[in-house]
Order: sequence, then structure tokens, then C-alpha cells
Amino acid sequence: MYAEVLIEYNSKAIDQTFTYIIPASLKETIKVGMKVLAPFANRTINGFVTNIKDEYDADYSLKEITSIVDEYFCLNKELLEMGSYLQSKTLCTKIAAYQTMLPSSLKVKDQKTNYSKYLVYIELNQDEKTINEFISNNSRSKKQIEILELLLKEKRILKNSIESKTSLKTLIEKELIKETKEQIYRLQNEKKGDFNVEFTPDQQNALNSID
Repeated sequence: MYAEVLIEYNSKAIDQTFTYIIPASLKETIKVGMKVLAPFANRTINGFVTNIKDEYDADYSLKEITSIVDEYFCLNKELLEMGSYLQSKTLCTKIAAYQTMLPSSLKVKDQKTNYSKYLVYIELNQDEKTINEFISNNSRSKKQIEILELLLKEKRILKNSIESKTSLKTLIEKELIKETKEQIYRLQNEKKGDFNVEFTPDQQNALNSID
């Protein structure tokens, strides 16, 4: 498998994607829109995956993607299309279009700190039979059993909602439960309220002309 990667350099001379081999270790994880690290010239730089394909015909050897920067962050289809639209309308580079849309913590650049925010959940890491056997054989571990019984009902709960951190840690170490992360996005698709606005005649005329 191969990936087309838009690199971080904001230059018209290289305003294009470059093809990289997807290593076997990343084939099940990598997706279009993900931010990755890839070798370029004598450096390892950031970039966005814009396309994934099964075949590539080249008369030169390709390099492999180094790693995924953050598997929980991925540009969706709408943002990718908006980047192409901004590029066509403003004549900027495509990477500059993406940089404009993203908050500073998610821009494609070398950074030492991950400023992304996540909700951390816990969920079962074994089948129900294994969980029920543990509950039956460990009746004295009441706090652990409470967590497991809650997860049998709810499937997934916020980690911070669990009071007994020691029991939580023990269950994770025993691989009976696991942590999962869900990134918090600043922009939400849902509507945040219904506002009734009365326009002035001039404002209404302007709105009608736009419609």
C-alpha cells in the first residue's frame, strides 16, 4: 500500500503530494487525513495523508512513512475539500490552506508538546464470560467488581467518573479493561441554540441578495 502525503513546506515549488510506502505496522491504522511523519531530503517532517492506494508505478525507490503523529486526529472529508477550495480561490499552497483552518495546536509543524485534548474512557478488554468468571472468583474485590459490573451494563464510561483509582489501575494491569481516547474538537456540527433575529430593512435586502 502507498500513501500520498502533503508535506509541511509552504513553497509553491513543491506544492504537491509525495508518495510513500505504508509500512506493514501502519496498514491497519493509517487513514486519509491523518498527520504523519515522513522522510524528506535529509529530515523527517510532518505531513497530511491525502490519498491511499494499492499500486504505484515508479522507476525509483520510495521511502516509508516513519510514523503516525496522532491516530486520534484526522482531517475529515469536508476539511480536505475545503482546503482544495481555498487553494483554488486564493492561489495559496494547499498546506497553507490547511494551516489557516486548523487551531495552532494542530498545525502541521515540528512540535514537542501535544496540546490536543481528549476524553479518556474505559471499556472491557475481555469477553463477558471471562469478566463474569473473574467476578465469581473474586468476591472480596468489591470495588473491582463494581467497575466491571458497570461496564457490563454501560459498555464504556469516563475514566474520571471512577472513584477507586487503585482498583481501576489493577483491572488495567490484569488486562480486564482498557483505556480509549476520544479527541475533543473545538468546532461541533451540532446547532448551539435557536436564535430569533429581527433584521432591519437594509439587512433583510442584503440577506435576500445573498440567498
